[in-house]
Amino acid sequence: MVEKAKVGVTTAEETNARLRVIGRKRIELERIEGEMQLEIDAVKARYSARLEERRVTLFERIVDLRVAVEDNRAELLPKARKSLKLLFGVIGFRSQGDRLKTLSGVSAESAAMRLRECDLEQFVRTRLEPDKQAIKEALKAGQMADRLLREVGLRLVPGGEDFYYDVDRVEVEKHWDE
Repeated sequence: MVEKAKVGVTTAEETNARLRVIGRKRIELERIEGEMQLEIDAVKARYSARLEERRVTLFERIVDLRVAVEDNRAELLPKARKSLKLLFGVIGFRSQGDRLKTLSGVSAESAAMRLRECDLEQFVRTRLEPDKQAIKEALKAGQMADRLLREVGLRLVPGGEDFYYDVDRVEVEKHWDE
């Protein structure tokens, strides 16, 4: 459905006048947005050093925590426990499954093309990349040889455990001044 103009335009001159008003409003809007962006940039610049300092400190503390937990894992997580709930949060380790990665110098596209050349189309997604899940399942079921994996430019990387933590914000804030 086509909308009707609220005020009829009868001449090119009236149309031009309306375009002028619209142009002015658009330019005013762009100027305001530009001013706003300058203020935002100034605020970001004012806080960037403090934020970066906090990020670095936080990263260092997380690394320290991880190393300490890894060094004392037997005491903190006895009997194959995966996590420990503490007053200020949870620490633990999560198991990850095996991951399929390309060999150095081999792109995912290249590996997928090689899988096609080997008549293994079922392991290639439409978006020309190896179907890693299908390949891992085929490897486990003995339907694909490790040798073939290398020929197409892939390798299987064993899964491991990833350290994680979760801060209990409520408890931390309750004990902020301690």
